[in-house]
Amino acid sequence: MRHLSLALAAAILLAACAGQKPRKEVVWPDPPEKPRIKFVTSFASNDTLDESGWARFKRGVLGGGDPLSLRQPMGLALSDDGQRLYIADFGAQTVFLVNLKERKLGHFAQSQGFAQPFNVVLDAEENVYVTDSGAKSVTAYTRKGEKIWSVQKELERPTGLAIDRARKVLYVVDSGTQPSQNHRVFAYDLRGLRIREIGGGKGPDDAQFHFPVYAAVDRDGKLFVGDTMNFRIQVFDRDGNFLMKYGEHGDSPGSFARIKGLAFDSFGNLYVADGQHSVVQIFNRDFDPLLFFGGFAPVLEYFDIPSCVAIDPRINRIYVCNEHNARVNVYDLLNTSAEDSQRPRDGAAPTTPGK
Repeated sequence: MRHLSLALAAAILLAACAGQKPRKEVVWPDPPEKPRIKFVTSFASNDTLDESGWARFKRGVLGGGDPLSLRQPMGLALSDDGQRLYIADFGAQTVFLVNLKERKLGHFAQSQGFAQPFNVVLDAEENVYVTDSGAKSVTAYTRKGEKIWSVQKELERPTGLAIDRARKVLYVVDSGTQPSQNHRVFAYDLRGLRIREIGGGKGPDDAQFHFPVYAAVDRDGKLFVGDTMNFRIQVFDRDGNFLMKYGEHGDSPGSFARIKGLAFDSFGNLYVADGQHSVVQIFNRDFDPLLFFGGFAPVLEYFDIPSCVAIDPRINRIYVCNEHNARVNVYDLLNTSAEDSQRPRDGAAPTTPGK
């Protein structure tokens, strides 16, 4: 009987391995151009994090699936060693913690309770900062999930987060509401004390916003804010002074329809997710559009509504949240050097993202 059980187990394991057909490699841009972005994997739960033959065998023998899964991921933060991925899940009302080495999904600070967590960012000690739009708060936690401090009273609808580690400044985007003028960004120190307010209220002028949502800080300490309904990105210096703006409404390279997550790679290129065009556009430091990847398609390698973006600068591995069909897609930047981020040659602009 024991030999029969082992034989049956072996047969199930072989069947699980045989059932995994190799997928065609998906890259951008299309051949014959040199590939720059390659799809690596996608996950939404413990079941999809570990797709090894042994894991599928255990699921086949023991039955059932893991009820713990993403529902509406809106924010991402990656640890410096690339081993832990924090996911603010608006729909699941929790912050997930993914151990990428062990390929396990669990909760972060579950005992603290979240209403509508929107974004997450880490400081140099891996303290965790979370905006909660439902609770109208930004809260700091230790890596173990212990609460350090919280700011609540002055925020109307906190969404995006960015951190300047060198100057120890935390930026909190307050998206406001339609009738409100509170479309702005707050700067706090890492003790939760407010330093300044950035932005002159709701409007189309320089340093005004119309539903800002996501933000990022570059290597020089400049703040980039996705000014979503003004269809542009605004840039501020480390003191909160307006520097420049870029973008317009449209579907041509360099234009936007619904700006979402922002992130920088190791070359200083800016990645901008567009929830309506279902792509991530890449810009160099001069705001020249270099490439886009993704697109709307009902397959794992593409998107429906990409929201947040996080990048491991050590290896330029790119993590992108898919908001509706909830999952995180993983990509690698290939065949790219600092020289490739220079101003593109005439005629070298990418094709239309919206198409």
